[in-house]
Amino acid sequence: MASIDLFTTWTQLSEAQQLNEWRAFLTSLDAGDAGYHRYYPVLMPLWDRGDVPAIVEDEAMSAYETEMREQAEWEARNPPAADAW
Repeated sequence: MASIDLFTTWTQLSEAQQLNEWRAFLTSLDAGDAGYHRYYPVLMPLWDRGDVPAIVEDEAMSAYETEMREQAEWEARNPPAADAW
C-alpha cells in the first residue's frame, strides 16, 4: 500500500501533472521498469483496477494502433523470404 505521504503528494499534483505522471508510468510499464516510477505504489493499484484516466488510455491505445499499423506496412513492403533455408 502507498504511504500516506506519497498519496498526499499525488493528490496535491495538478490534473495536468497527474496526467503527465500517468503517461510516464505507462511508458515505464511498457518498458518493464514501472517499479522504479516514483508513483508506482499509487498508480499500480489504479492500473490493476482499470482506473486510468480516459485521455491517457486513449493516447496509449492510439500510439499502439499507430505502431501496429506501421509494423504491418513495413511487413507488407518487406515480406519474409519463403523457405529461407
